[in-house]
Amino acid sequence: MFCSNCGKQNEDNALFCADCGSRLTASSPVPETEILSEDYSESTYAYTPEANYNPEPETTLLSTPEAPFAPPAFSVNEMPPAPKKMKKGLKLALILIPVAIVLAALIGVGSFAAVKLNSPLVKIGKGFSKLVTSGQAYNYNVSVDNGYDDIKVSADVKFDLKSKRIDLVNGKSSLEGEKVNFEAFLNANDDELGFHLDVDDSDLEMYVYNGYQMIYEDGELTDADSLYQYYAEVFGIEESEINDIIFGFISIAFDAANGDKTTEEAEKEFMEIIKKYSDSDIDFDKMNLKVDQKLVKQTEKELQKCLTDKKWLEENLGLTVTKEGKTTVYSFNIPVEKAVKALFDILEPLLKDSYDKGVEIAKDSIGEEIDSDDIPTFDETVNEFFDTLEGADEDISITVDIEMAKSEITAINVKVKEKSGISSDTVKVKVEISKSEDFSAPKTDAYKKDIDEAKELIKKLEEERKNYYDNYYDDYYNDYSDDYYGDDYTDYYIS
Repeated sequence: MFCSNCGKQNEDNALFCADCGSRLTASSPVPETEILSEDYSESTYAYTPEANYNPEPETTLLSTPEAPFAPPAFSVNEMPPAPKKMKKGLKLALILIPVAIVLAALIGVGSFAAVKLNSPLVKIGKGFSKLVTSGQAYNYNVSVDNGYDDIKVSADVKFDLKSKRIDLVNGKSSLEGEKVNFEAFLNANDDELGFHLDVDDSDLEMYVYNGYQMIYEDGELTDADSLYQYYAEVFGIEESEINDIIFGFISIAFDAANGDKTTEEAEKEFMEIIKKYSDSDIDFDKMNLKVDQKLVKQTEKELQKCLTDKKWLEENLGLTVTKEGKTTVYSFNIPVEKAVKALFDILEPLLKDSYDKGVEIAKDSIGEEIDSDDIPTFDETVNEFFDTLEGADEDISITVDIEMAKSEITAINVKVKEKSGISSDTVKVKVEISKSEDFSAPKTDAYKKDIDEAKELIKKLEEERKNYYDNYYDDYYNDYSDDYYGDDYTDYYIS
């Protein structure tokens, strides 16, 4: 089956294109055997312009069912054809809104670590908080064993919330003997996001800076791409606006994590960004969930009571605590189905209130864009979710060990075992954490030195791609028409 978006050939039973990710549909070209089985008699396909010529076909060339083949896949220097430009607004808003909610939720999670209780989860929460709030650089040494590959990754990472920076240096990874070096940085104060990668024993290296990807060979820029172009055309906005959206969200998240903004202020500013870059008919002023604050406090109190109760943790999260010298090991042998149901029992009143209000707001603010019959009730959604969880404890087991020395996390070990019939697969992840004493932030000048040259190269490649496809489709259509309808059809069409 060929993808109607990029032309890549996929497996016949594939649902999505392995190359561009587009959904595959029945409009892809039919197998050649079906074409050959049709009647190609002269009487059937004799040329008559009135019967055969349609100057405005309902389907595109690539989606024509009778087409015997599809265009070839793209080479390294050929970018896929630009998607159809969609209306700026609703789709962008529907994507940004959940992103904003998730970011706001993540900001609120950190507050639990500040609870002054002597509980295993509180100690663990404070340990994770220290990794991102202390201003200290830490080395993370990660190894992954899935039974087939032995993957190793290490890097020094420093979170500086006050300066709104995250830096990753000395990154090294190894898979089947191939070694890759990498570094990255995020600077929300100056709206900069960069990534650098190079492979040992290779002349190739890659830089990414604010949405521009640059490929170098022997130190010379040989290829470039705009990572934002596709999304800018889909959402009908400028590439620079995507950058503004990304750093707007990141900056607000940093401010909230620093305590410079409350969660409510952060949520309000998230919505302002969404409103600014969406010209849909959504009434954003109505999009205020107005969650029952008494219910919030009641849920928070109940959640803290359970998560700080060692007996509750033992029964529902499989917690055991052991001492190994100066190290304390917190082990969670998690019964998935039981753990989720226990947490849901606590959160259900708040989740139901938020869900029902969210549905009403969506109906009121988006209007005809949402069909009420297509929106499941809260109970229907919950039942469907728990149906998917049924038997989870028999199919999968999850064990998490967190090692702490004093107040610092020193290691995390995760083991996931998935059972399928008589066979089983096990994935083991080990993370060793230690202070990095030799840390130096990435030099950002190397990332932006060739941005202007990269932009020019992108324009050149775009023009080459356009010319290629113009010529390709002309040749394809002429050859296809001649073979299918006869030479006279092409002459008539051109004239």
